[in-house]
Amino acid sequence: MKTRICLLYESRIRNDGAGLYLLESLKKRPEIEVIHLVPEGDIREFGTFDLNIWIDHGEDGWIKENYPCPKPNLYWVSDCHWSKEALAFRIAKAKEFDVVCCNHPHQVQWMKDGLGHDRVHWVPFAMHPQAYPYEVAAKKYDLCFIGHLITMARIERLDTMLRAFPSSFWGKKFFEKAARVYQESKICFNESVAKDLNMRNFEVMGAGGFLLTERCEGLMALFQDGVHCVMWDTIEEAVEKAKYYVAHDDEREKIAQAGYAEVMTK
Repeated sequence: MKTRICLLYESRIRNDGAGLYLLESLKKRPEIEVIHLVPEGDIREFGTFDLNIWIDHGEDGWIKENYPCPKPNLYWVSDCHWSKEALAFRIAKAKEFDVVCCNHPHQVQWMKDGLGHDRVHWVPFAMHPQAYPYEVAAKKYDLCFIGHLITMARIERLDTMLRAFPSSFWGKKFFEKAARVYQESKICFNESVAKDLNMRNFEVMGAGGFLLTERCEGLMALFQDGVHCVMWDTIEEAVEKAKYYVAHDDEREKIAQAGYAEVMTK
């Protein structure tokens, strides 16, 4: 008999990230029957499940209504770091669950302190090879950044990088189109909201791009600076390292290939 797993998350506003990754990954497991439901209405018509996973994948995916998640259950939570209100909301929600998994390592202790138990675990983000297919491409840009301008710090840092590298790409692209830009860029720049290990780290390396990324706790636990990617602490350092690797093709491509191999292996 197959293990039945129900994934509960909002997909009408956005349908990417942890929810889609987990759904597509579990579909490949022959011993598992997985179903995705939007948390509303009566789900009892679908029967009972061996595990119910509630996925909170960001502010625009919040499910704020008081919808009960059936047990046994697991809370898969991402962005606690936006504000005190965001953390408080998620700690309150987490009290309804048997187990909690955080995508950022520094959030584990926040959850443990708020919940008063140790059933909280770090489960890093990842990338799905089908969403970010690997290809070899000629370089069109010295530098790229794909993402949203969500903080003034990001805007200022990106402004500094784009001024230093006029042959650059900035914009919003998803999946295969994003992977293509990463492959066409010498430097794939990453900046996080709060020194967090965001999905862009995995997506860039998984697509075969060269990752120049802000140093953070989770990143250093999984990857080696100068081996799988290159890390920076200040924007001035980021500019200097980008200039170096733009000019040194062999060193850059060796690191990009090592990063790709590490992500695909694990």
